Amino acid sequence: MFHDFPSDVSEIEAAEFTTRLGVAVPVPRIAEAPVALECRHYLTLEVSHRRQLCIGSVVHARPGIIDPKRLRVNLDAYKPVARLFGNLYARLGEKFALKRQSFAEWQAENGVDAAAGRAEPNSRSQRAADADMDGSRTQAACRRCLSVHRKEHCAKVAC
Repeated sequence: MFHDFPSDVSEIEAAEFTTRLGVAVPVPRIAEAPVALECRHYLTLEVSHRRQLCIGSVVHARPGIIDPKRLRVNLDAYKPVARLFGNLYARLGEKFALKRQSFAEWQAENGVDAAAGRAEPNSRSQRAADADMDGSRTQAACRRCLSVHRKEHCAKVAC
C-alpha cells in the first residue's frame, strides 16, 4: 500500500491498522489481518544487492488456519495473496492435486524394465497419444508446465 514513507512515519498508523503482540514470537502483528503466521527465522539468502529471501518455519498461526490434529492448512480459511512484482499481486485460483510419482511408478509408466534398466521403444508416447484420444488427460495435472490439463491448453503448448 505504501512504499516511500519516511522511517519516522508509521505505515500501520497511516493505514489505520492496530497491532497486537505475537503469541509465539515477540514481534507485533496486524490485528485486522485475516491471517497471522508467526515464524522463526531460519535462513536469509541474498538474491541480489537489493533483494533478500527470508526462509523460516511457522511456529504459530491464527486459530482456524491449521488443523491441529492433521497439521494441514485449511485453504478455506487461509486465502493467500502472492506478490508478483511491482504493484501486481495474485490470489490463489483454481486448486488441483499433483500426485508425486514414485520411481517404481515412473518405471512402469515409461516401460522401463527394472532388471535390465532399459525402456521399451515408444511406450510412453503411445500411451500419451492413447490418453489424448480418449480425453483422459484433460483433467490431470501437466507434469511439463504444472497447469491443469485441458485440451485447448495442451494443444497450444504441446504437453
